[in-house]
Amino acid sequence: MVPPVSPEAFGALFDGAPLPVLVHCGGRFRYVNPAAMSVLGASDESQLIGRPVFEIVSPHFRSIVQDRIEKLVAFGQPSPPMTQILVRLDGQPIEVEVHSWLIGDPSESSALVMLNDVTARRRAEDALHESEERYRRIFEEAPIAYHEIDAQGVLQRVNRAECELLGFQPEEMIGRHVSEMVAAPQRELSRARVAAKLTGKEVLTPFERPYTRGDGANLLLEVHERLILDENGRAVGIRSALLDITEKKNAEERLRAFSAELQGKNEELDLALKAAQEAAELKSQFLANMSHEIRTPMNGVIGMTGLLLDTPLSGEQREYAETVRQSGEALLSVINSILDFSKIEAGKLAIESFPFDLRVLIEEVCEMLAPQAEKHELDLAVEYPPALPRRFTGDGGRIRQVLTNLVGNAVKFTNRGSVLIDVHCDVSAAGGRATVQVAVHDTGVGIPEEKRHRLFEKFSQVDGSTTRKFGGTGLGLAISRQLVELMGGAIGVESRSGEGSTFWFNLALELDDNPHEPPAPIEQLRGLRALIVDDNAINRRILEEQVNSWGIEDTSLERGEEALDVLREACDQGRPYHFALLDYQMPGMDGATLAAAIKADEAVRDVTVIMLTSVGHWNEVKRMEGACVDASLVKPVRELHLLNTLLISGAKWGAVEAGRRDQTARQERLKFVAGNAQMVFRALVAEDNVVNQKVATRMLERLGVRADVAGNGVEALEMFRLAPYDLIFMDCQMPEMDGYTAAREIRRLQSDDKRVAIVAMTADALAGAREHCLAAGMDDYISKPVKFDDLCQTLRKWLPAQEKR
Repeated sequence: MVPPVSPEAFGALFDGAPLPVLVHCGGRFRYVNPAAMSVLGASDESQLIGRPVFEIVSPHFRSIVQDRIEKLVAFGQPSPPMTQILVRLDGQPIEVEVHSWLIGDPSESSALVMLNDVTARRRAEDALHESEERYRRIFEEAPIAYHEIDAQGVLQRVNRAECELLGFQPEEMIGRHVSEMVAAPQRELSRARVAAKLTGKEVLTPFERPYTRGDGANLLLEVHERLILDENGRAVGIRSALLDITEKKNAEERLRAFSAELQGKNEELDLALKAAQEAAELKSQFLANMSHEIRTPMNGVIGMTGLLLDTPLSGEQREYAETVRQSGEALLSVINSILDFSKIEAGKLAIESFPFDLRVLIEEVCEMLAPQAEKHELDLAVEYPPALPRRFTGDGGRIRQVLTNLVGNAVKFTNRGSVLIDVHCDVSAAGGRATVQVAVHDTGVGIPEEKRHRLFEKFSQVDGSTTRKFGGTGLGLAISRQLVELMGGAIGVESRSGEGSTFWFNLALELDDNPHEPPAPIEQLRGLRALIVDDNAINRRILEEQVNSWGIEDTSLERGEEALDVLREACDQGRPYHFALLDYQMPGMDGATLAAAIKADEAVRDVTVIMLTSVGHWNEVKRMEGACVDASLVKPVRELHLLNTLLISGAKWGAVEAGRRDQTARQERLKFVAGNAQMVFRALVAEDNVVNQKVATRMLERLGVRADVAGNGVEALEMFRLAPYDLIFMDCQMPEMDGYTAAREIRRLQSDDKRVAIVAMTADALAGAREHCLAAGMDDYISKPVKFDDLCQTLRKWLPAQEKR
């Protein structure tokens, strides 16, 4: 027992001690030195003095500590060192060795305690043990044969894989010299080399050596070795990995036997290969030259036609110029298809992925092919149920290419009846993905079953007379098949002679995260009524689906003679029709006669007459507008065109009101347009979304600005080179080349004194978006959806500046 000592004396004795020291009396702290405070996480002794000692003892050890204190007080003998867990004031556990001595009067139960923090040492020991255990498991369970020998070359450890490879039990191998496992002729050499490696006389490198299995079979093994070193860096053994290369060597021998025979053939093949490579290089060079030599003048034709359209032209001249531009674009598309086929054959065609509207894509294809359909007197229609998703992510350009080929063929080879494009879509249960099938039905002569297998072969047509009559290279369907397969889909045909054909393709596409939103307030059409008159049942069904999806009630009729009675009866019942959608060409009473009769009838003359006509009769119908026709549309009717026409025409019924705009802003817009009435401003709109293109161009036209459209950054750059623009509107996210890159390229091409303002158009509302645009060389920023007033202010800001330059 240590005699009693005062706290002051403890301080003098232990304050400077490196070991943690504490004194407790009656189960409470009486003294702690700085080292003890540090170990226990106290910044000041007041945090511990007077507190129960058991507060820092882990609950698991409290009963043990209590028992040791009682024995210490009872017998007065120092307790043997004990390892226990204490809890620091910050809650962290620590492992310490505790030495205790009784001090003072036993009745006070005072003890001097020294602590030795062994937490770090214990953790290191645990980590070492865990590492050794992990190594043992890896060693035993490894699929590769391993063994370890000591400094005398005696096997100390052998894993399961090596025992199975050599056909021995572990006890049959451990304790034997490693050379005894080697085939007899190699044993002495093996023993000598092991000794040399362990004494540093030979470098360890992989080698091959024959071994003999327990059953007598011979193996050829590849051996990889590594020295086992002690803490002083001396070699105390070798760890080896053994790989069975017996079959590999046997295969090499077999291959060697063939090599002489192949050598001669290879020389022949080399000569053939060189000839093929030369031909391929010539073909690639030819295609590259053709691409440049044809594309360059075609882009010039298209660009200069656009400039021509900016000049004063008569209606007939403008129609001719538009036809030249459209034909040039179609020819460029054909050239691209031929080059694409060459890329496909060479494996160099890449499939892209970007958002697109499938319905708009199909309508654009039909709009392009409508004149050809008119020549054949065909009804060209699109059936795209309104409930189906429209926006997908994929290669819209390649899908357009495939669809253009299928619809173009249907129109080309059908002499009567109709061509119908219909769409089906199955959305996956998990969402986010859909299987889309597009089918093109025609009422042509059909294809005999025995000839269908040739349809998708390159340079092949069903009948040789087809080429003479219709022309073509026979590449279209072959390209379509390869494009669809590159996109992970399938393409096929169903046909019966004399009944027509159906060409279809299906693709698995990702659904676009941005769902389709109608471009106008269609809620204001709900409750209106429409009478549809068309002798074609398919056209009636399509129109019904479209108007019904916007909340318009409809009645459809096949014959014009019935229409007047239906319109009068509805008026008599107090439920008049608001719209009459009439087909221009119908047997019996045609659309023009019916429209004149409606406007001549005082009871029903207020109904809005919308005439639907083919491209060939467009001018005839346009001349009727203002007389017996309120509006006209070209078939196949595009959804957006029909919707906008209904919204505009329906305004007189009081059902569609755009709302009153701020009077000041209205006056500003009118003032701006009036000021530009004698000017010809020209803007370039770079935008890949077709709906956004049309919204932007129509807004600009209302403000007196002529707008050209580029579908991506590459096109925008090409058009900028061809024509002078007063202002450029640039979408930031586009396929092939984004708006940021295009803006930087335009700035690189420009001189400072002829700088054209570039205004970013983006839906990105995040902080920093404006700075990103300005850093790319753009001058201003306008957020989507673009508002008319914002666009007006942007033009006021930048067009006068352009004029000054």
